[in-house]
Amino acid sequence: MCITVTNATADEFFRRGLKLAKAVDAGERIEPSITISFESADEFALLLSEKRTRLVTVVRDNPGTVNEIAARVHRSRDAVAKDIYVLTNAGILKIFKIMNPKHGEMNIIKPATKKVRLVAEI
Repeated sequence: MCITVTNATADEFFRRGLKLAKAVDAGERIEPSITISFESADEFALLLSEKRTRLVTVVRDNPGTVNEIAARVHRSRDAVAKDIYVLTNAGILKIFKIMNPKHGEMNIIKPATKKVRLVAEI
């Protein structure tokens, strides 16, 4: 599955939905995907800043805890936690709870999918 992050007008959003609905009605196989659309390229850029795209790449290559990820990207834990929160709310990253024998549970940050496609038009 792939997540596509793009900017699109409301009309483009509804045209894409109508095209998918027609394909389903015609019995075509639809590949599972997630599309996150923003109405402007500026909103798109706010979500996926240079630091956040780096964070997604690092998590994709090696999931881990917030502390582990912060150390890998050489940023403060609080800044990384904030960016993870934003990317999780957007559906690009996911937080999984796993058992930690020493301390109960711990959160592991992983990508929501193996592939994230960024498509921006100005």
